[in-house]
Amino acid sequence: QTCFHKERLSDVLTHLPTGVIEIMTHPAEIDDALRKVSSFVEPRALELEALTQPGLAFSLEQEGIALINYTVLKKES
Repeated sequence: QTCFHKERLSDVLTHLPTGVIEIMTHPAEIDDALRKVSSFVEPRALELEALTQPGLAFSLEQEGIALINYTVLKKES
């Protein structure tokens, strides 16, 4: 299982090809309920930390990366 911890996320974001890219993450705060239903637990906390780190929005902007959803893609097709 792959985890987008801070360093990996940073590396991926600085080496993205041009175009629409989907990055799937499963960020979460860990609790007993999650531990009962998932084997992918501890990496979720690392992904949450990576996705909420200070300066991420600025870094995305500097790299020319726009966060969008599928509604935007549907309008462009």
